[in-house]
Amino acid sequence: MKITKTIALAAFALIGLTACKNENEKEKEKEISIDKEEVITTDEQSDKKEEDLVAVIGQSNQHTTLASALESAGLVAVLKSEGPYTIFAPTNEAFNKIPKEKLDELMQPEQKETLEGILSYHVVPGEISADKLTSLIQESGSGSYELVTANDGKLKASIKDNAVVLTDNTGTEIKVTDVDREGSNGYIHVIDGVLMRE
Repeated sequence: MKITKTIALAAFALIGLTACKNENEKEKEKEISIDKEEVITTDEQSDKKEEDLVAVIGQSNQHTTLASALESAGLVAVLKSEGPYTIFAPTNEAFNKIPKEKLDELMQPEQKETLEGILSYHVVPGEISADKLTSLIQESGSGSYELVTANDGKLKASIKDNAVVLTDNTGTEIKVTDVDREGSNGYIHVIDGVLMRE
């Protein structure tokens, strides 16, 4: 609708163009210029939203280890699908908390199933924005909300010191450090540790 309006205004401005422009015509040209800028901004946002979650992770220099792990686990095709999904994405620093020998072992083809189990525990089916997650926690009445992961695991989400904290099945608390990195098929929230189901 806005593009149609812009074209109509542009056509009107061209028809009414004279050697001596009055103030009215100058105002209309200004309006056309503003409309064009708004259309460009909207298009840029749409292009960004068209990137799936795997592409968003791949563009983050904080998540190179996660990107490699998703590839090794064979989860790239799944997370490129329609979804939607919510991914709690450990940073490179989070993965560095795992002993290097253990991490290297997990990346081997023979450990694919184990790695897939760990990474699937970081994925929750559905779109859960930060606001929605906070609301779910607050509305639960218990101070926490149970999330069910893609491999039927359980994560307890709660709020501590004004931050969302996830408690995994081992009782370890992992902090959400950044939120709402949006892709075409869901959300990514950054976390400072690797969640473990067992």
